[in-house]
Amino acid sequence: MTSATDTPPPPEPAPGKGLRGDSVGLLATIALGLASVAPAYSIAITLGLVTLVVGDLAPAALVLGFVPILLTAFAFRELNRRMPDCGTTFVWNTRAFGPAVGWLTGGWTVLVATVLAMTALARVGAATLLAFLGLGAAARHTPTVTAVAVLLIALVVTVAYRGIQLAAQAQYAMLGLQLLALLAFGIAAFTRDGAATPSASWVDPSSFDDFGSFAEAVLLCLFVYWGWDALITFNEETVDSGRTPGRAAVASTLILLVTYLFTAFAAISFAGTGSAGLGLGSPENASDVLTHLAPALLGDTASRVVTLAIAVSAVGALLTCAGSSPRATLSMSAHGALPTAFGRVHPRFRTPAFGTVFCGAAAAVALVLLTLVSADFLGDAILSIGLLIAFYYGVTGFACAWYFRRQLRDSPHALLVKGVLPVAGGRWPDDAGGVRPQCLGHGRSGLRLHLARRSGRGVPPRSRLDRPRGHRDAARARPPPPLLPGRPHGRHRPRRHGELSPMRTLALAAVQTAPVAHDTKASWERFADQVRSVRDTFPHVQLVVVPELLLSAEAPLLQARADWMREAAVPVPGPLTDRLGALARETGLWLVPGSVYESADDGHVYNTALAVSPSGEIAARYRKVFPWQPYEQTRPGHEFVVFDLPGIGRAGLAVCYDGSFPETARQLAWLGAEVIIQPTLTTTRDREMELVCARANAWTNQVYVVNVNAADPAGVGASVVVDPEGIVRQQAGSGEEVLVDVLDLDTVTRVRRYGSAGINRPWDQLARYGDRIQLPMYGGSFRPVPPRD
Repeated sequence: MTSATDTPPPPEPAPGKGLRGDSVGLLATIALGLASVAPAYSIAITLGLVTLVVGDLAPAALVLGFVPILLTAFAFRELNRRMPDCGTTFVWNTRAFGPAVGWLTGGWTVLVATVLAMTALARVGAATLLAFLGLGAAARHTPTVTAVAVLLIALVVTVAYRGIQLAAQAQYAMLGLQLLALLAFGIAAFTRDGAATPSASWVDPSSFDDFGSFAEAVLLCLFVYWGWDALITFNEETVDSGRTPGRAAVASTLILLVTYLFTAFAAISFAGTGSAGLGLGSPENASDVLTHLAPALLGDTASRVVTLAIAVSAVGALLTCAGSSPRATLSMSAHGALPTAFGRVHPRFRTPAFGTVFCGAAAAVALVLLTLVSADFLGDAILSIGLLIAFYYGVTGFACAWYFRRQLRDSPHALLVKGVLPVAGGRWPDDAGGVRPQCLGHGRSGLRLHLARRSGRGVPPRSRLDRPRGHRDAARARPPPPLLPGRPHGRHRPRRHGELSPMRTLALAAVQTAPVAHDTKASWERFADQVRSVRDTFPHVQLVVVPELLLSAEAPLLQARADWMREAAVPVPGPLTDRLGALARETGLWLVPGSVYESADDGHVYNTALAVSPSGEIAARYRKVFPWQPYEQTRPGHEFVVFDLPGIGRAGLAVCYDGSFPETARQLAWLGAEVIIQPTLTTTRDREMELVCARANAWTNQVYVVNVNAADPAGVGASVVVDPEGIVRQQAGSGEEVLVDVLDLDTVTRVRRYGSAGINRPWDQLARYGDRIQLPMYGGSFRPVPPRD
């Protein structure tokens, strides 16, 4: 059977990582995302610089800079909905473009970038906190600032270590202080005598004089939104992990837009954009708008709250870095891309214990070392990260469209949110690349120097808050290299230490159920409802399989009708497969809907098993080779069928009595099957022997066997999932039941290479001299295993 090339099903999001699920809800997740952007610090540092470029069109630049961020947020939402894994882009880009891209975009780059971000944020928080305490001399003394910064890192690591709930509560307090400070600033500005009335022209994008100023200002504004994606790394600990983080991502960016516009309108209304006095066009004021304007608006005492809000803003972003980065390394460890130590989870706090301490220690060491080398060295390093961030967001947008490419034709909505919007968001780094080298990131000293020279003004003096800003230029940066082809689906060599795992997991639900006897319409409705329930209850499941002849509504053995086979027979393809395709597209699932009575063109009726891809296409059609004769009157098929699950592995189809013939499993394994999916309808007492056969077929061929029987009264149940070493993973009772399991198909690779129980290696033995063994029954000898496509 030809391989399916549809949207690959998602990997299992959180098997065994040990994080505490359902710990935070939507509001806490939004708070984590907002805090990671450091809104008070971001707008304070950026607004004046934008005003230097475009004057009172700064709000328009904020709106235009928001557009690609929102489009990228849609990409994150759709990818997280499909693959809610704390590894985020490490997993997503691997699934879309292959292991090499996933490793690079979510591996060393993100670790180094986050360490740089934490060093920058710690220094900003330390210096601002000292200034708030009235210790101006200490705020200008590098060793003192470094020592306080290290203490801040230790503090946030301690909070992050003790759990996401404590971190969320801390972020509530810090974020609340920031928003209250910005609200007080804005209200005081709008109500001040002489304040200008905000004008709609300030947000008019058609008012920009030239493309250079427009692009430069928009690029500046893009940076004030970066960092919100950190909230996605907490997806496995949120309520409804498939949907809550995506909703929080979109909501947080919208809240940021409203907050920034409110502050920008207030500042321009009060101070104007002139270059004299408090005007935002003054280079003196542009370096930190809030700090320079707050005393005039709020008085010296109240303005100190604004200074504290800026310090808290940096510390809040630092805390999110300390929580998000260890979760990314936890996922990488779980998938074999980092040493197992990064996968250690604290038994009480349920946090990535080793990863949290490691990231904090690395940030502290880097801070000290970089300070010893040069303070400007850190600023230069952070400047370069801006381009990597832009590339990372862009590739994520393209990854979304590529991953869902087979679903883009399903509906206009799918085309828009999974294709058009993410690609539009992904294009902006290339479209604006001509001006980007002049304004990289939030290394503010270099940027202010460029803007001052551009405007003909002198270089403004350094503010006490003028520290290299790095958390959006660095935090969670995952700049992809040129896209590399994915690893083929064939056998893989064993991983060396630290080498990327292919993450070939198949999450399936084996639904042990029964049809409505002799009522195909009711049986279909029941089946469709069950599939939707599986999707809603177990959002990580990728494939659903049900018993044999479920949709043909076959009755229990003693209630069967002789004419029912032909009455229930349907063409394949036909209306039934059209409905199956629509259901698969709706749910995004692979469907193995048992088998159906197929009315073939040759006039015969076959017992045919189907596999339907998430795009609604028939990926495989298998006609049962060994009907249960003399009781079953269907025509025997004549060939075995396998199909590919892109990015995961290869599956083979068998139906019920096929499992009693060792040739079935051996041929499917020889064709490359790593899991045999076997819908069954057994109503007799020989079910116990079928279970023996299932284990024997799995053991002798080193494959998974998923044997799904009908529930009482249609069958006797006892569905079973068996691993490649013949060990029963799950077994059902006799009634209706759902077996949910995650099959690691790399276990097949391991068992075939090292042997069942680390001993028996039949496939190696057959490869060495099987072609010399005569098999008179088959009129030949063993043939070498064919290469994978």
